[in-house]
Amino acid sequence: MNPATLIAVLDRAVAYYGEAIVLRRASDDIAARAVVRGYLADEIGGGVVQGDRRLVLSPTSLPPDWHPRVGDKAIIGGRVCAAMAVDLIRAAGEVVRIEIQVRG
Repeated sequence: MNPATLIAVLDRAVAYYGEAIVLRRASDDIAARAVVRGYLADEIGGGVVQGDRRLVLSPTSLPPDWHPRVGDKAIIGGRVCAAMAVDLIRAAGEVVRIEIQVRG
C-alpha cells in the first residue's frame, strides 16, 4: 500500500474507534482524535508500566509539521497524562501513523 492509502485506512479506523483528546505543549492545545488502549500483559516492561496507555493517531489529525514529542501532555477524558515515548511510523519516508505512550 502507498502512504496515502495507509493514512486513509487509519483515518477510517480512528473516526470509528477513536475519541477526542487534546495534546498540550507548553500553552498550546491541539485538539485531535485518537484510538486509546491499554497495554497487554506481555507488553509490560522495557519502559512500559501497568496503567500506561497507547494513543494511535493519524497524521491528518494534527497540524502540518507538528508532531508530538516526549514531555508533551495528552488530556484524555479530562485526565492529564504525560507522553513517555513517541513513535512516528513511516512508509516511503512519509509519516503514516503516530503512536504515543502516555502515563498518568
